Amino acid sequence: MTYTVSVINGQKYDIKNTHVLINLPTESSSSFSFVLNENNSVKIIDLNTQQEIAGKISYYSNLSDLKDHIVGGAVNSAKNAKSILVDIDNLPSNHSYRIVLNGTDPTLGYDAGKTGILSSVVWSDNTQSLDSLFIESTSNNASRITISGNSVVNIVFKYKDSADTEQVVAADAIELKNNQDLLSYGTGKVLAALKKLQDAKKIPEDYVVKDATQPQEVINADHGDYPSGIKNEKAQLNQQAKVYFDGDTLVYELVKNTQSATLRFYDDTDHKFIELAPDVNITGKSDADISFEIPAKYDFSKYKFVMVARGNDPTQSDDKLAGNQLSEINYGKFDNDINEDQIFIAHFIHKTASVKNTKTVTETIRYVYEDGTKAHDDVQKEVTFTKTATEDLVTGKEMSSWSKPQEFEEVVSPEIAGYTPDQE
Repeated sequence: MTYTVSVINGQKYDIKNTHVLINLPTESSSSFSFVLNENNSVKIIDLNTQQEIAGKISYYSNLSDLKDHIVGGAVNSAKNAKSILVDIDNLPSNHSYRIVLNGTDPTLGYDAGKTGILSSVVWSDNTQSLDSLFIESTSNNASRITISGNSVVNIVFKYKDSADTEQVVAADAIELKNNQDLLSYGTGKVLAALKKLQDAKKIPEDYVVKDATQPQEVINADHGDYPSGIKNEKAQLNQQAKVYFDGDTLVYELVKNTQSATLRFYDDTDHKFIELAPDVNITGKSDADISFEIPAKYDFSKYKFVMVARGNDPTQSDDKLAGNQLSEINYGKFDNDINEDQIFIAHFIHKTASVKNTKTVTETIRYVYEDGTKAHDDVQKEVTFTKTATEDLVTGKEMSSWSKPQEFEEVVSPEIAGYTPDQE
């Protein structure tokens, strides 16, 4: 990385004791830090002869006050300098000198998009020969370098074919500006890339993405670590692009498009799944109609159908499917999510039957003499009680109630001459 500062004498006389004070770029949110090389870091070139000339070069660890020509923190090592002072004994008439600064950005891989700008001042001890010329970092004439860099991240699909052989198909390549662009590849882009390849017959149509929200693998391009300690890390979705993203590959796995659906049967009366009606499980492809075939041995004749709801929680029935009979339910289509089964619960309650029984109780009064012989015809009175019941046809249990208590009709004993009844 090289900066240059030009010093031009357009006068008809030589200029003695010319000084050039330069502040180097330092690290900030918009600027990178420029570090001079340890050797051959600063040269003075005569542009008329293209020869290097001698000059005194001093290094300072602090930024200098350019307006007042104040320096501080003298150091011997060029790489520790934030400011340099170049002294030129003689600047010939109609000559141009160029000060060349050679160095590096120690965090180059992280600094794409940043601009490093020199600020400088040129003056002579003889102010009549050369007035102080101050070039601020905001000036259009200031020497500047903007770091740019792009990374390319590859997108591929990986799957095993019918012969169980692994196949890898390139899907896309994303070019990103380092330290500026976000590595974004959402679910919609993943699915669109797969459809494009399937339409082109490069991937069989009966494959779907295992998880389109994130890659199942990131392959790190093998280009080693970068200078200045930057590690060759892996590209990451939704992160700002870095230099080490370049060449990395996001791998999305494909699996056979086999969707699963389950129909369960729940007893809302007893609050449990019906043991004699195990779950019915089916498979199919995405967007195909879901249709359950109920086994003939499943006997729901003693149950009353309530509804079918989507989901695996029998206490939740917000997502109710249309249909008044189990045979009328439209379950929709298989979805595109191979990681989660579609589950439906058919709800039933017990059927009941009304039961009505009667029971008659008979009271018999017999009239006999003391010797046990018949004194008069028997008298009978009856009362009838009614039981009203509801029978649970699944369990056979009844809930019943009887009619209210009754009393037998009063009986008056017959009159027999010469005898008195021992009971009234």
